[in-house]
Order: sequence, then structure tokens, then C-alpha cells
Amino acid sequence: MRNVLAFIGFVLAIAVVGCGGQPSGPKSDPISITPQEAKGNSNPAKLPTEGQNAERAKETPAPSTTPAHVPSPSPSPNASPIPTPTPTGDIVFVRDGNLWLGYVRDGRQVPLTMDGNNSSPKWSVDGRWVLFVHSKGSGSELQVIGADGSGRHQLVGGGSPYSGALYSDPIWSPKGDAILFTATRDTNKDGKLDERDVSEVWLVSADGSNLRKLAEGRDPAWSPEGLRVAFATLGKLDNEVPYRRDNGIDVINREGKNEWTLVSTSRVPGEITLGGYKFGSGVFLIDKPAWSPTSKLVSLTAIGHTGMVLTITDKASDLRPWGMNYEGGFGRSVWSPHGELLAYESYPPSGVSEIVVGSPDVPRLVAIGGVRTGLSVNSPTWSPDGKYLAFVQESGTRFIGVVGADGQGLRQLATGNVSEPDWSPKGATGGN
Repeated sequence: MRNVLAFIGFVLAIAVVGCGGQPSGPKSDPISITPQEAKGNSNPAKLPTEGQNAERAKETPAPSTTPAHVPSPSPSPNASPIPTPTPTGDIVFVRDGNLWLGYVRDGRQVPLTMDGNNSSPKWSVDGRWVLFVHSKGSGSELQVIGADGSGRHQLVGGGSPYSGALYSDPIWSPKGDAILFTATRDTNKDGKLDERDVSEVWLVSADGSNLRKLAEGRDPAWSPEGLRVAFATLGKLDNEVPYRRDNGIDVINREGKNEWTLVSTSRVPGEITLGGYKFGSGVFLIDKPAWSPTSKLVSLTAIGHTGMVLTITDKASDLRPWGMNYEGGFGRSVWSPHGELLAYESYPPSGVSEIVVGSPDVPRLVAIGGVRTGLSVNSPTWSPDGKYLAFVQESGTRFIGVVGADGQGLRQLATGNVSEPDWSPKGATGGN
């Protein structure tokens, strides 16, 4: 793999993680945003409870495959085709600005890039390619590299769609034929990229062709069939505070047509009940949608007086809170491959973050990290079978950990300046 150095040693540490929260009491009430009364889940999933090592019998459905190879954006007529790499590695992650591969069974770690300035790695559906952002000068590029280190090439250049633009949130389509990403440019010409600049959702085919803008917004998420995109709209700027007002989650098709609003800040009630307690939401920003791969639910984050993580159906019904942090917040959420569990980043006022694993029936089923354990964790990613999570622990010794979905059996995969793990759909699971 591109003259890769000798494999790096791995220190395996086992620690039992105390679960940071008990299942909530009464099931949270749906928030009525449509005249029709919201319905509960008629077929609840069988889930592990805190402290149990439950095994699921379901097998992971075979993911759709990407094209046999991903050519350069503008190949010459006589160019040799890029060889199809052999799937390798289980978890790709960032260490000191380079991409690394980690193997969960034996702890091996192998560098995939050596030039630095690389971030946001995402595995292709077939586990053969890694998509990532490469920073270059004042802007960035989207690049792909084979899982065996071959075939690295630029997919979207620094000058397209905008010179000096910052690219983020790259994500493959469910069939691997296209890629969504966010492009942010310095529209107010203040010399920095921040929340007051305009962000746009773009789409490009997997071979680098057909680059096109879908809408103004950010945080794009594919629907399960890959025909629609949910994203956070920008809303209006408020001159008093550095946040966007009156925004929401919109849905648009992959041709950039038929845009409509799934939910907006104005449709979130000012008072919400969860677990028998009432909270004043004070929502002023909604973002980070994530579409369940096997259901009609879309998760999202609300920022306000009380931070919330919520779900809503793709028909704009049954808006339901999963978790609330008074004077705190939530980050990204990620659905398990079977869509029965949701892992989401929780940022309570204590400053010690945790990852909460829940289901539609028990929104707070298991907590990983948090004050009780002294671990401050984020960036969850699921194993292909949905039984394990990898994540980043950043308090004290920083490491990438692997733990069961029930919060048990923590072990370290890699240490150092590590971040942004992503588990290959074709990788090994977390079991020994």
C-alpha cells in the first residue's frame, strides 16, 4: 500500500463501561404537528437493556454495490482504467491529518495516506473506496482512494464549484452511484468561513461527472432508496446573535426539484413533555438530519433553550422527542444498519459528552461515556451487523474505542490524535 511502513503496534485495553442512563420511564408523547393523531410502533424491536450482552439473530442485508471502478473526473481516451482495489481494513479513521485503517480483530493499524490535511473519511457501499476531504490552500477538494491505497484521485477540485470553498459532509448514496456534500464559501467577504456565510448542497456522480447544485443548505442525508435528500435550510440571519433563524429540514429530489419543508423551527411547540416532565424548548435552529435506512423516520437536532434530538416521519407526522438537555445540546445521530437503533451524541451542561443508544420505544436505552464513567465520547459509527459501535474518546488519553451496542466490553483500537472513525459495510464486526 503505497510503500506503507511496517504495521504499527496496538495496545489492547479492556474496560467495562458503566451505562450513563437508565431507560426512560413512560414512552415520550408525540408532538402533534398534523391534525392526525400520531401512532406508536406496532412492532417494537427486541432490544438489549442496560447491563446485558444481547445478541441479535438478524443478518445484515447485503449492501448495494458501487460501479466496478471509479474513474478520474476527466479521464483521457487512452488512459488505463484504475484497478479495482481489494476490500481491506475495518475502520478508517484520521490520525494527525492522515487516513488510517484499523482492524478490529487483531488491532493492526495501517496508514492509508501520508501527505496530511485529510479529513471526513467515508467508506463506499462495497468497502472498496474511501471518500475524504483534502484541504488545499484556502479551500478543499473531494478525493477518493482505494482501500488498498491504489487509485487515489480528485473527484471535485478546489476551483469547482467555487474557488476557496470549504467542502464538508461528504456521503455516498445508498447504491454508491453518487455523492452528496456541502460547499461553504465566504459570501460576506470577511476572510473567514462561518455561520454567516452561504452553504450549498451539491451532488456529483461517483465518477466525478454531472456536478450540480441541489439547494442552499447543509447537512445532507440520503433517503433509503437514494432518490430524495433531506437537508438543513439556512433560514434568515439574525443581526443580534450568530445563529440562523426560521430554518428547518427540507426534502428535495436528486434532480434538485420538488423541494418541500419536512419540519421548521416555527412548528416545534414551545413546551414539550418527555418522561412525564415538561420542557421549554425555545428552538431557534434545526439541523443534522439522518434518514433511517429501513424505515420512514428522519432524526434531527434542535438547538435552543433546551437542546433536543427528535424524529419525524418522512410524511411530516409524529414529531417525537428522544432526548433533551436543559442548557445543553446534541450532535449528530446515526442509525444502525437495520434501522432499529439510533446512536446520538449528547452534550449535557456538565461538558462530559456521551453517546446514547435508543429505539423508537425506549429513546434512552443505553448511555456510553458521560459523567459516571469519566469518558467524554463522540462520533459513533456502527459495525455492519449493528452489534457494536466505534467512537472517539477525548478526555485524558484520546483513543478510538469499540464497544457493544449494550454498552459493554469496551476496548481501545487506536490512540493518539485520532478522530472521525467510519466502519466499513464490508468490515469485520467488533467480536473477538
